Amino acid sequence: MREFAMAVVALTFPAWAWGSAACVPEPNFVAFVERFATDKSFRLERISFPLVVTLGDGAAREKVQERWSRSQFEAISAPLLLSGAALKRHGLSQRIRQVDTTDREVYQFREEADSWRRIFRFRDVDGCWYLIAYADKSL
Repeated sequence: MREFAMAVVALTFPAWAWGSAACVPEPNFVAFVERFATDKSFRLERISFPLVVTLGDGAAREKVQERWSRSQFEAISAPLLLSGAALKRHGLSQRIRQVDTTDREVYQFREEADSWRRIFRFRDVDGCWYLIAYADKSL
């Protein structure tokens, strides 16, 4: 009976809600974002799958919401979240805002244009950050 109860609890909460034994809390969110952008294995450990993905802005381009599995995410060849060096190389900017006590958004965009608008939502779980949603509103 105890095993059944644990299985029900495990199915009720996503894996990221439990945290990870290997997770070391990151007090510096900016440093975390840079590591997330540049370290593929670290990035895969810090995504809540299935990842909620929104494509389109709902005005100029139809808004579609999907849920990506780990294998769908791994099939993408280039990282979605660009590093500071890649942002600079492509003439892009980044803003970070605190949404509430647990969530932060990273907005990567091209100044004065709609050609690059990506939003990444991260959640703090026991001091460890996890990507919980991604939106590409680029035109």
